[in-house]
Amino acid sequence: MTEVEDVVIETVIDRSRNLLLTELVGLIEREHRTESPGIARGTLGTYADALADQPNLQFDPEQFADAIEDARIGTRTWVDDDALYDLGDDRLSVYPQAWHDRLGGETDVREYIEYLQSDESGFADGTPRGGRGDGIDQPTLVDVVSVLGDVDRNAVQAQIEDRRAEG
Repeated sequence: MTEVEDVVIETVIDRSRNLLLTELVGLIEREHRTESPGIARGTLGTYADALADQPNLQFDPEQFADAIEDARIGTRTWVDDDALYDLGDDRLSVYPQAWHDRLGGETDVREYIEYLQSDESGFADGTPRGGRGDGIDQPTLVDVVSVLGDVDRNAVQAQIEDRRAEG
């Protein structure tokens, strides 16, 4: 049986209604570490059941499953922030297969910045993401490196600060 990470449940309770589908799936993908890219649909179901069991939370596992199905796409390249990418083998991710293929296991934030700003990634399309300027906003970069590189978020943030200090 799949064990759930308490931090996921606590974060959902704290954020409650302010959590979008892809934010929830991204949180699970980030905190529930596995050897394979993405997160298994069965694992998402386990989290849905655990969230439904929370007394102060109104969470409907069926509605969650339907929303996942509606957001699921089969493309290998970036579409937008609202998509869940089908990685095959009944696994989903908030990042497309091409990103997992290119960056999976990479730990250097410079590699992520270079790739995400390239036309190849599909991400650098000029869509505003809340940061200043044209670059990749730090929260997005931290999330991407954390998930694809399997790196602790604090370590990613420290690496970003080190790179800034280097100029």
